[in-house]
Amino acid sequence: RGFRALPSFEDAWRSGLAYMACGRVEDAGGAFLECTKRRPRDWRAWTELGNALTGLSEFARADSALRVAIDLNPGAAAPRIHLARGRARDGRAGDARIMLETARPRLDRSSALSTDFDKLDANLPK
Repeated sequence: RGFRALPSFEDAWRSGLAYMACGRVEDAGGAFLECTKRRPRDWRAWTELGNALTGLSEFARADSALRVAIDLNPGAAAPRIHLARGRARDGRAGDARIMLETARPRLDRSSALSTDFDKLDANLPK
């Protein structure tokens, strides 16, 4: 796995994004884990790690990573939306709805995440 030999956070970050884009979710998770080691207070790195772990159906680990992201940036919608999606995939629709509602006032409607939010909002029980 090439990301382990990379010299910088930025290289690990770019690798993680590229891996996610081509469906190499396990490799992306490793790259984002490396990012969290290099910058443990970077909420975006924790968010992307949680997103990758959700993609691997590692829901407990994803929850933990996304909770760290929320703790680091309570005003961010992204980790809340990813956490809601993971909880929905894990069969916890009620918990997913509760988390999604915490994202609603934080969501920038011009962001790409608003599509994910809207899909979850339409499909989760009210």
